[in-house]
Formats: sequence, C-alpha cells, structure tokens
Amino acid sequence: MPDKNGQQVILGDRYRDAVTGIVGVATARAEYLNDNPSICVEFSVDDNGRPIDSRWISEGRLERLPDDQQGAPGNDEADKL
Repeated sequence: MPDKNGQQVILGDRYRDAVTGIVGVATARAEYLNDNPSICVEFSVDDNGRPIDSRWISEGRLERLPDDQQGAPGNDEADKL
C-alpha cells in the first residue's frame, strides 16, 4: 500500500502522520498477512542522534514531506512543521 499521496514510502525520508500530525523519519516497514503495512516513524532523538521515541503507523496515513523539509531526526527547523 502506498502512502497518502500514492507513492511508495522511502525509508530514511521524513513523513507526517495525517491523523496525529507526528513528523519523523521512516526507519522500518512491516508487512502483515491480514493488515495494511506499517511504517516505524522515529520522531525524537537524544543529543547523540539516537532515537528516543517512535510509533508504528499505517502506511496509508503517511504524507512525505517536500524535499526542502527533509533532514535528520531532531532537525529543529523541520520538526517545527
């Protein structure tokens, strides 16, 4: 299942959850026999860049951020969106 805009989710890119507004980096994808694929989105990191929090979100709820808003997790400018 593609993201909300009909595109395949690219691990390492930044996405916004259309339901909760969470913005983060897609880091993993899980496929299930009887459910939609889910994407792990890491949305906060510590001072060393290690993930602190993440959520598994249904792939169809995700919207890829534009190229000018891509960046590493914890990128303050991108996280203000």
